[in-house]
Amino acid sequence: MYEVAKQYYISHGDLDVPSAFVTPEGKRLGPWLNRQRRVREGKVSGTLDEERIRKLDAISMSWTDLAEERWNRNFRALCDYYDQHGDLDIPQDYVTPDGLNLGQFVKNMRFHKDTKYRKCLTPSRVIMLTEMGMIWDVNEYRWQQSYKAAQAYYQEHGDLKPPKRYITPNGEKLGVWLAYQRRKYTHGALSEQRIEKLNSIGMVWAV
Repeated sequence: MYEVAKQYYISHGDLDVPSAFVTPEGKRLGPWLNRQRRVREGKVSGTLDEERIRKLDAISMSWTDLAEERWNRNFRALCDYYDQHGDLDIPQDYVTPDGLNLGQFVKNMRFHKDTKYRKCLTPSRVIMLTEMGMIWDVNEYRWQQSYKAAQAYYQEHGDLKPPKRYITPNGEKLGVWLAYQRRKYTHGALSEQRIEKLNSIGMVWAV
């Protein structure tokens, strides 16, 4: 099995093997690597002397839990993205330069936060992500960003009557957004809190 692991390393450059991975020849490499980790941790019986550890280290064996390692790698990528962009407004299809599907990771984190299947998203991780600026509710975030654009327009012009096709310098389609808020207001689909916030910056409901 070590030779199987070595060949995988030669072909892929790492041993980032899914836990259930089976080679085309039927070798259960994923389960075998997991067992080596558990043997070293003393969770199961087995033989893993210093020589075997050294040989596995030589082909980049990761001794930490694979799921833990992947989460850490994604978290580091989130930090890099924030450093570069100043926010975590990450497109769902965003892939890092080194091939990490960071957009999908963020989508998964949002999903796990709202379900009972939260093994990969512990309370401490929720806190870490929240403090970094994780956008848990995309719709609310988008609304608040548009509201800030409306607020800035009001402060500059003294009213909230931009042309219907007006777009802010940073690309916000403010005219379209305001028209949409009016439609929601007419159909009773706009919360009292949002109505109050818009009224505070001179929203014109009838145009």
